[in-house]
Amino acid sequence: MAKNSDPEKELHEVLKDRTHGSSYLARKLVSIMKELVQTWEHENLIVEGLEKTLSLIRQYHPNLLLLQNIVKELLASYEQATTLTATELARLLDNILNRESMTTDLLAKFLAEREEKVLVTISHSGTIIEGLQKAFFSLKAKPTIIILESIPGNEGLITASQLKATGFPVIVIADTSINTIRFSRSIALIGFDQIDNQFILNKSGTKSLAFAFKHQKRPVIVAGSTNKVVEKIEPDEYMADPYQLHSQESENLPCYWPTDESFPRFAPVFEAVEISLIDMIITDCGMFSNTNWENCYDKVIKRRKTVKNA
Repeated sequence: MAKNSDPEKELHEVLKDRTHGSSYLARKLVSIMKELVQTWEHENLIVEGLEKTLSLIRQYHPNLLLLQNIVKELLASYEQATTLTATELARLLDNILNRESMTTDLLAKFLAEREEKVLVTISHSGTIIEGLQKAFFSLKAKPTIIILESIPGNEGLITASQLKATGFPVIVIADTSINTIRFSRSIALIGFDQIDNQFILNKSGTKSLAFAFKHQKRPVIVAGSTNKVVEKIEPDEYMADPYQLHSQESENLPCYWPTDESFPRFAPVFEAVEISLIDMIITDCGMFSNTNWENCYDKVIKRRKTVKNA
């Protein structure tokens, strides 16, 4: 980070980002927080600084629990030790970030051993992009990457630009066309924002992609670090009854996009997808089928509770 940088200002700029995925934002957050903890230590305000940062994250990104988990892990570790220095907190931040790198390393290794001609993805997952970039020179043949445009934010276009710049052949398709394509010799490769022992939470349209692949008996692979593990995802929080869209409280819905038109437009941003629709989950703690994923989930939740209750 530049000597004359303003980490507080940069934090707000990162949290305003509605384009990049959670892994990208996590890396930015970690970089900024390394600067901030030094200032907080000097002012003897580490706990206050962490709590303020957590509040800002909840304000800007209530659904990206990866960012919240980073700060919560620091708070729990600090409360356990009570004497952690800025250097020790920075080391913890590096450990958190290392889980992201371990995940993309494992994903790259997995991809290098595959021979599918087509990979299909959705939205803008830093985990998927970095895994593909790491695997690029190890791939036996460069697969075509089909990317759903990912409305309403069209994040798929950003993914397409980045992967094209890497050297992959890319095609962008409309979200609604997913069931009109024959996916022979292909896999679905998807990131996620949250995962528990029953669901992943990801961009709206992920479930349709998973259903399309299951219908054609093709594998669905998801990848993300254990930083994104949450104790419980509530699927109903990402759904709305039709009457809500016409109520005066409709603007408070997490998936309601107001327009200047005289009628409401329902465009959900996130949706919960059953792990039973997923064939493999790739994380920093290994690769798991949908039937044995709970082994990793239990370890992560137990680790967090151990730190919190120590």
